[in-house]
Amino acid sequence: MISEVDLLASYIHFDPALYANRVKKHQVYLIPATGSILKGHFKGIMLNRKMDKVLGKRTVVIDVPSVLLYDNRPEYEIQEFPVKDLTRDTLRERIREAYENELRRIRDTSSGH
Repeated sequence: MISEVDLLASYIHFDPALYANRVKKHQVYLIPATGSILKGHFKGIMLNRKMDKVLGKRTVVIDVPSVLLYDNRPEYEIQEFPVKDLTRDTLRERIREAYENELRRIRDTSSGH
């Protein structure tokens, strides 16, 4: 099982890529330094861009399940492991930060043309 420190330091990958504007739901994968790929147990770690009718703008909903599993490590005996609530909250914030940074990077590189 991966340590919480490694889990929280993971690279965050969005699928499909965030520059695919028409896509509203993105699967999120966590890739720690060990090279493992981690995903949510059933529907995965999801980032969903929704229109909030009350606020009149788009909101981002990030769902981090309480159980993660390895996507690319069939040799590991234990494939899934629970994640503490505090770790899930921290992962949500890290994913939101990565999302905002990637959107900023896309905006900066596309406005230069």
